Amino acid sequence: MRLDLAIDAVRQASLAAKSVQHDLGRVSELTKDDRSPVTVADFAAQAIVASMLREADASTPLVGEETSAVLRAPENASLLNLVTEAVSAAIGTHTPDDVFTLLDHGGHDATAREYWVLDPVDGTKGFLRGEHFAVALGLVHNGHPTLGVLGCPNLHVGTDQSPEAVDGEGVIVAAEAGQGCATGGMEGSLKPVRRTTCDGMVRVCTSVEAAHTDHTAVDAAMQTLGREWTGVRLDSQAKYGLLARDQADAYLRLPRPGKRYVERIWDHAAGALVAMESGTTVTDIHGKPLDFGHGRGLEHNTGVIAAAPEIHDALLNAVESSA
Repeated sequence: MRLDLAIDAVRQASLAAKSVQHDLGRVSELTKDDRSPVTVADFAAQAIVASMLREADASTPLVGEETSAVLRAPENASLLNLVTEAVSAAIGTHTPDDVFTLLDHGGHDATAREYWVLDPVDGTKGFLRGEHFAVALGLVHNGHPTLGVLGCPNLHVGTDQSPEAVDGEGVIVAAEAGQGCATGGMEGSLKPVRRTTCDGMVRVCTSVEAAHTDHTAVDAAMQTLGREWTGVRLDSQAKYGLLARDQADAYLRLPRPGKRYVERIWDHAAGALVAMESGTTVTDIHGKPLDFGHGRGLEHNTGVIAAAPEIHDALLNAVESSA
């Protein structure tokens, strides 16, 4: 099954990325660059997923965030060695040339009728802070996600823990269109999950980084909504995972005034599907479904509003009214 393949690939990539995150100091020292650990994790995770997809589903192209160009530069030899080391530790011995080939397998332009799409490490700054990040793999068919898997290596399996808490066992959230959503520990079996009705405090996810959403606009929209609410801030598509696991009721990604930002497909394909299959409504800020049929960007959409169905329309109106 392709869903099992995707879960396995995301699991292996997530564990490799988490291993690099736990070794931030060594990686930074070897490369003399404090940002290099996330670069190593990015490249390694993409190579791992690409390897597994090429072996089991070679005819379906992959849209990845990374290419081999950076690693081919002579001055990045230390970076390449670390990536090769991480890939080999995860899936068996590979050479630098193998790594180049695997990374470039992700160079598809998202024009095929069906394609895989990967964000190998979503949540760069969260990763570097030792906090939340996600490995996100989706399968898109005719512009619509049909499979989605999130690996959230630092989330707690138990939903009674604060979703912002770090150093959990790690969580997988997976969905297939029309088949519902399931979640469980990084190493364990997955069980079906579906969100409950939002009839009390509204738990609202936003990004930690101000560049990713207009926090002032989020505050204004929630005041207009007129419901008691509390904020949950964490990086990456783990926010979609919280919606799916009923640890949050809304995720608002609102563009900053006067700025036209085109969301990238790898930032939403997997997350949007797991949220929708759990019973969450996902649209852009104008109420339009997210459209993954226009290349590597969500060119026909603006922002994201993902929320429990009973508050989604009210949130759309609140965002419009407070703009």
